[in-house]
Amino acid sequence: MRVRNFALAVALLGGVVSGLDAAPPAVPTPNRGVTSRHGPTVPPQVDALPPPVLTVTQTSPIYDYQKISLPMRIDNYPFRELDLNALPHELGDFIKIRGITYAAPNPRRDQHGGISFSVIGYFIGTGSRVLLRLSSRETGQEGYVTLSAEVRKSPQSTYTVTNTWSLRSKFNPQLLGSGLGSFCDGQPPIGTALGIVEYDGKLSFLGRSGPVGTACVFGLKELVAHDGVVSAGWKVIRSGPGEQCKASANLAFNATRGTVTVDESGRYSGDPLLYSDSREVSDSGVVYATGNTDPVTVLKPTIIQYSCPITLGSDVRTIRFVLEQVTLQAPPGRRFP
Repeated sequence: MRVRNFALAVALLGGVVSGLDAAPPAVPTPNRGVTSRHGPTVPPQVDALPPPVLTVTQTSPIYDYQKISLPMRIDNYPFRELDLNALPHELGDFIKIRGITYAAPNPRRDQHGGISFSVIGYFIGTGSRVLLRLSSRETGQEGYVTLSAEVRKSPQSTYTVTNTWSLRSKFNPQLLGSGLGSFCDGQPPIGTALGIVEYDGKLSFLGRSGPVGTACVFGLKELVAHDGVVSAGWKVIRSGPGEQCKASANLAFNATRGTVTVDESGRYSGDPLLYSDSREVSDSGVVYATGNTDPVTVLKPTIIQYSCPITLGSDVRTIRFVLEQVTLQAPPGRRFP
């Protein structure tokens, strides 16, 4: 009897122990937290902050290459400070002018975690996006965030000068070099005046063949336009039988660095425009822009060069470079030139 009672007690005890092993312990819910007499054992879950958003708050018209103070706002700014002086020169299609220092470079956060600020610069014709790559090196805030916003640009007006002879004082054309025996400008013994001449109200360069051939080089100074994009169109006219004049001087002429030449189709050889917001000086010392906080486009110094074959008597070949027009794309209400 004692043995059977003891076995029954062991069996009952074993069932209790087995039941305890099968029951899982209670697990606290992470987003609520659990508190015991020894303090919290599981921290509460914290919801992530909304992502930062960049907004351009400009309400007045925006034009390419016009200097503006562009107002912006970043909601949910993730870092403690924003140093405007540390922003890069290129902010997407918006160019921050280099020569400006911000006296109060750190805008304050408002009570909602956003900051408002303005950057002085200009848009270029590549697009309409403002791009900010922001970073922080403060303790516990290392990292970066990239923000962008699109703006709506307003259409520009076109200002065109077709009587380009009136611009000769601005371009200051002059003879730069000639071949041995060449007659490049002035009145030759026979024929019309050569070199820098008016042609139907336009600035032109006329060359002709002669007993020793011709090789001439002329130059025009740069043309600077503020708050707009300047351009110029050329036409080349050749006449005469057989071998004709060419848009090259056949001279060992070292053209000024930063200049462009007009080819036989009236197009530029090389990019004729320089975009600048600072004082730019080429390797040869040509000053393109003299303002240090004003965006400009510069029609680079232009080289006109031509050569004509040897001819005698009335067997004449000619070449004429004609400055057809000078155009400015700029906001409405401008005067040009």
